[in-house]
Amino acid sequence: MVSMVESASSGLLGAFKVLDHGAPEETHELAVGLMNRHRMRLGSNASGFQADIRATPAGGVSMLYFSYGVATEINSAPLPDFTTVQLPIRGRMEYAHGDEHGVAVPGGGAFFSEGEPVRTRWSSDLELLVLRVERAALARKLATLTGRRVSAPVVFSPVVGNGAAGRALTSTIVTLAEIYDRFGIDGLPPVIATEYEELVLSMLLLDHEHSSSDSVHSQIPALPGKAMRAAVRYIEEHYMQPLTAALLAEASYVGERTLYEGFQREFGITPMAYVRRFRLERAREALIAATPDDGATVAEISLSHGFGHLGRFAASYRERYGESPSETLRR
Repeated sequence: MVSMVESASSGLLGAFKVLDHGAPEETHELAVGLMNRHRMRLGSNASGFQADIRATPAGGVSMLYFSYGVATEINSAPLPDFTTVQLPIRGRMEYAHGDEHGVAVPGGGAFFSEGEPVRTRWSSDLELLVLRVERAALARKLATLTGRRVSAPVVFSPVVGNGAAGRALTSTIVTLAEIYDRFGIDGLPPVIATEYEELVLSMLLLDHEHSSSDSVHSQIPALPGKAMRAAVRYIEEHYMQPLTAALLAEASYVGERTLYEGFQREFGITPMAYVRRFRLERAREALIAATPDDGATVAEISLSHGFGHLGRFAASYRERYGESPSETLRR
């Protein structure tokens, strides 16, 4: 079976190329600036070196793509103030991170955290998608989940497995790259950028083993009914604006983990899944209400309701309503 990552096009982040067919020296200098200090050693077929590097603008969460065209060994100093999730789209990557050793192939990947050197060996056909997460972004999100500040860096277990949590994370990272491609160098709309950053941070800290997992998953008090109603009302009144679980928790005067557990108990889904479901309902109402004179399109309606990926909006819509958005619009 072909994984979603394997089926992803090597055109990912195509609008964000920072180096095309670069020479080894130029490539190394740029990669050091984008990532970290490292030594790069090429395999026996160095004459085939053709570097392709792509990078979205820096932020709390950013994305990169690397392909060198030849077998390469990278020996990196410990990451200074960020964590990476590295996903092969094609090819394979052997890695050693601290005491951990493994092989990452499409459908899986590896976390590289602060504090330990990283050694990787790339196959000649490796196409590597990298999610870079800054320490400050992780610390902020961890504080909202636990209710207290943690000064030590978050250190993840290095394996991105092929279980449900691993598949969800790889799918989300690939989807984020596809959304970047849709909007190109103009950048993501604030509603999309804010919510995807929060989604990725939540997935990392809630679903994957790390040094603060015990704090994140400690006993959570039940969500009071008044707080639940406040959160739902806030969603209904602000669904066309950027929404995050942290913002909903603030609006209902509870901690983010309390909110998360409360929505799971009450609705069987996360707060942000509830937001997406509510937006889908409002988008359907807009599609039904549209007339030929409006000139409305599915793309415009989906984006105005917070859906940055048209294909995923259409798939979710069909799954819920049994027809495509365009079929609803034409009626």
